[in-house]
Amino acid sequence: RFTVTNRGKAPLHFFQADADSPALRLKGPMEDVAPGKKATLTFVLEPAQIKKGETVIMISLTSNAPLRPLVNLFVAGEIK
Repeated sequence: RFTVTNRGKAPLHFFQADADSPALRLKGPMEDVAPGKKATLTFVLEPAQIKKGETVIMISLTSNAPLRPLVNLFVAGEIK
């Protein structure tokens, strides 16, 4: 789960959430975040689709944010 806070003055709209691994997917729709509000983005991991050992998966979020329209998030862990 990632919590997103809209510190802007307009609604924050997400266009896309892409993971660089098919083992990680977004759960549910991405809804707009009103100014001053927070939202939680929940992702589901299918560990059976990942080789055992340490792994890092990058998630790229694309939005209408004027200063940072592209944000990369990282999920790191060890699959046993």
